[in-house]
Amino acid sequence: MTIDSLSLHGKIAIVTGSGRENGIGAAIAMTLGRHGAAVTIHYVNDSVTDRAQAIADGIREDGGKAAVVQASIETPEGAQYLVGETLRAFNTDHIDILVNNAGVPLFGETLAVTPKQISEVLDVNIKGTIFIAQAVIPLIAPEGRIVNISSIASKLGDNYIPVYGASKAALDSLTWSWAKEWGRSKGITVNAVAPGPVLTDAIPAAIADEFQRPSIEMTRAANRAGTAKDIADAVLLLVSEKARWITGQYISEAPVCKLMRELCFALALADDSAMHLALARLEIDPERTGGQSSQENASSLTHYNASIEILRNQLGDAQLLAHEAIIGVVLFTNNLARWKTHMSGLQKMIEYRGGIETLSSQYLQVTTIWMDLTGSMILDQIPHFKACQADPSTADYIQPNFNEAMDPAQRSHRDTETLLELLLKLSNLAAGKSERELSEDSVLLEELQASVYTTLTLPRYSPDMHQHLLASCVMTYEMFRLAVLLYLSGPVTFLAGNRTFNVVTPHLRGRLLRMYREHRLGWMGLEHVELFILVVGTLTEVGQDRQTLLVELQRIIRVQGLRWNGLVDKLRSMAWVDVVWSASLDKLHKDLAIL
Repeated sequence: MTIDSLSLHGKIAIVTGSGRENGIGAAIAMTLGRHGAAVTIHYVNDSVTDRAQAIADGIREDGGKAAVVQASIETPEGAQYLVGETLRAFNTDHIDILVNNAGVPLFGETLAVTPKQISEVLDVNIKGTIFIAQAVIPLIAPEGRIVNISSIASKLGDNYIPVYGASKAALDSLTWSWAKEWGRSKGITVNAVAPGPVLTDAIPAAIADEFQRPSIEMTRAANRAGTAKDIADAVLLLVSEKARWITGQYISEAPVCKLMRELCFALALADDSAMHLALARLEIDPERTGGQSSQENASSLTHYNASIEILRNQLGDAQLLAHEAIIGVVLFTNNLARWKTHMSGLQKMIEYRGGIETLSSQYLQVTTIWMDLTGSMILDQIPHFKACQADPSTADYIQPNFNEAMDPAQRSHRDTETLLELLLKLSNLAAGKSERELSEDSVLLEELQASVYTTLTLPRYSPDMHQHLLASCVMTYEMFRLAVLLYLSGPVTFLAGNRTFNVVTPHLRGRLLRMYREHRLGWMGLEHVELFILVVGTLTEVGQDRQTLLVELQRIIRVQGLRWNGLVDKLRSMAWVDVVWSASLDKLHKDLAIL
């Protein structure tokens, strides 16, 4: 009997970006070489030369064939050179396998990205992939294989890596298009492999743990990050003869909604419930959506909710466990638009069961509240769930009525005092504690939760009220409330967030400066409030907006006769700034010294 295997004997393969021994590209190259392919190890920087040679030597020592080529694929000439050197090294006239692994990561929010960084990412991740394909396709053998290494970042909409995610989304689109363009005409399969959490040196060590943890929690294969070899074995299957009928595929899936579907199917004990799940599946079927990849929509989510409600009525007390499982799934949703849809359904689900206190897991209670508060901070909206420690007197604040007994001046003054008091209370609780003590202080965390809830439930004044005779005091309060919300994102990131990236400030940028410009207010008696607003603005804005606020802050510092130490002392007398805003304050100090 002939042994059935994944042999690549006699195949010629190019793996771009494969010169680092702990990278995905190197693992792919070594795996292909181990299975009989002659592999080109490609790299760009001189600093990687020895590492690339060591990978090739390892393949040769195992009895395989390998060549090493240094080339910049972001130009057509560089791509042609890489292909030409491969043909020369293996004395051949064709290529069988192309793995587009080369990529440039870019961590950071969109507003902070420079034109140079954008060019570096797109030149390699998109243009380089196109150029190397243009060089290979005329030489690729029938039944050739192309595998593009994408990323789950293309689907998750993560604030850590928006530009990188966009470049990988473009790569996914190319995969789908090329599968059609070269499949029927040339017999080439084109697929994308989208790794989730895989620890390589592409991820800075300082943020690797926090960056990957949410994805690991959604991983079903095992309770760990993936390895480069895990990805290499998936590529091996796709480039083998066994994958001849697999093309145009994105080997990964949006994990939250897939998990939701699996969970709902497992719970679908009633016919009507199963029917709604089938309808939900139909809503996202590629045949129904014109071949587009699966993406949840309002209609499919409506069917999910209907299915869950039917189950709730049929399962009785068992509904509690079902609800908690579903709540746990929703909490990992990392997409703001989807978060709003899910949180509305989550609110109803928790109301059905009698409130958030009925959740059996204290961890689930706390996580649900903080997911709600963080999302509500981003949207600057009243939270879905009431914080247990919040002052009940603030709960009915939505839109103020100017006909109430308390006039706008009195009310805005009272609310400004409320904000000052909550800042001071947090500061007093944090005073004199080490970073570790702060991170383990449950009382401080509860007070922060109450402070965020209070800030979000204080009144917002609609634009038509700005014409009111007392608009000056109202606008002073509005500006201060926004500044407090931005400020609180620092402690939230430290105590309840990931300590690496502030997810709130990018969504609120621009508002503070716009209000400050449009309403030149008198700050008599509120000089400390103006100072706080300007400092928070410089800590959270970027680019020209930050520069404008920086200049204005310097002017106010001079007017008030302050030096840097005096400014910091004033801030400490108002709010907790040490640890939670230390790095940003250090940068502010340096920038003020330059002006």
